[in-house]
Amino acid sequence: MNESFFRQLFQPENKGKRNRLAAAFFLGILLLVGSKGLFSQKEAPEQPPVQTVTVQEEKDIQQEMEEILSTVAGAGKVRVMVTYRSGAEQVLATEERREESSKTTEESIQTERTVVLADNGDGQSPIVLTEQSPVVEGVVIVAEGGEDPVVCGRLTEAAQALLDIPSHKIAVLKMKQGGEG
Repeated sequence: MNESFFRQLFQPENKGKRNRLAAAFFLGILLLVGSKGLFSQKEAPEQPPVQTVTVQEEKDIQQEMEEILSTVAGAGKVRVMVTYRSGAEQVLATEERREESSKTTEESIQTERTVVLADNGDGQSPIVLTEQSPVVEGVVIVAEGGEDPVVCGRLTEAAQALLDIPSHKIAVLKMKQGGEG
């Protein structure tokens, strides 16, 4: 292109040409920048690895509840069963490494996730980002004093406070004669 083309382009009467040329230039830039996202295959984002709390830890919750509820006036010996909709979860910190390769006809993306570890003095352990408590589905409390409505109310209130669940998910029953057997 020659110098006279640019001089003519910046004349007041060629304002429309200038605008169209600028728009085409910016559209070309946008297409170049956006083409990688438009034409590459997108993978569904992976969830961070989840580590569940053991069944033993959930049983420990039941045992602690039995100890606490058995101290309620009039309750006597108590047995507790807690059912869970889902277990406790820990979301661990991860590091993601992506390798993208492109050939003329296809693109490939390889993703590698590794759990980030921290030195805690006794060795290395994973870094926990968030912890979620198990989701309680319901509770059955069997107590020697389970026939007394006042005791049932107290046990229900205690279970509500301990597990943060509504009263309709708690059943308080009278223990049969002879205790656990």
